[in-house]
Amino acid sequence: QTIISGMGELHLDIIKDRIFREYNLNIRVGNPQVAYKETITEDSCESVTIDKTLAGNRIFACLNIELSPLERGSGNKIEITAGDKEIPVIYREAIHDALLVAVSYGVSGIYPVVDVKICITGGSYSETDSNEAAFKMCASSAFEKALKKSKPALLEPIMKLEVITPEEFNGDIIGDLNSRRGKIIDVNIKGKEHTIFAHVPLASMFGYATIIRSLSQGRAAYCMEPFIFDIVPKQIEDKILLWR
Repeated sequence: QTIISGMGELHLDIIKDRIFREYNLNIRVGNPQVAYKETITEDSCESVTIDKTLAGNRIFACLNIELSPLERGSGNKIEITAGDKEIPVIYREAIHDALLVAVSYGVSGIYPVVDVKICITGGSYSETDSNEAAFKMCASSAFEKALKKSKPALLEPIMKLEVITPEEFNGDIIGDLNSRRGKIIDVNIKGKEHTIFAHVPLASMFGYATIIRSLSQGRAAYCMEPFIFDIVPKQIEDKILLWR
């Protein structure tokens, strides 16, 4: 089965028919999906100890973790500053690998975590009861608990938009962009032609080709490109996570 998502204004029926005839494939068409991410807005720290018996064997690991927000677009940074007497070298790769997995989904359990510094500042081990599995479990639990204390926030892709329109449609187009949570950056006027520069959330731009054609009687044109990820307003975030 082939899934085509986010085709927008294209003639999907024609495409589906052609693919079916040429490749004999069943096609399911879906709505476009926005690639949200998560980040944190505050520093936090947490200490977690794993000390339990599994299948008759005791396992032990203890880690101290600190999370700090980084500049937007910085990516994630993982450090282990604890000394070797606290966390032996043989367990560090397992801790690092567990944290890489942990950042692939955030508090929502869906979206990856970005722009976070993760630092393992201390810990302890048992010569007889510690192993890689124990430290992986401990690292995952410590990250999850610290993440929830860091005031996590949802990030959405913001697009850089440029609209070229005749003067008489300028007001309607700007009003429509404002209703889409757009931020007007500048308007360049050249004769009776206006060029509107704006930053607009991608989530609000699906179907825009049809809207702008209607607003301008087909005389306006636009282009957009990815710009940055920014924090989703809380009321919008609640709706997104509730829908998921």
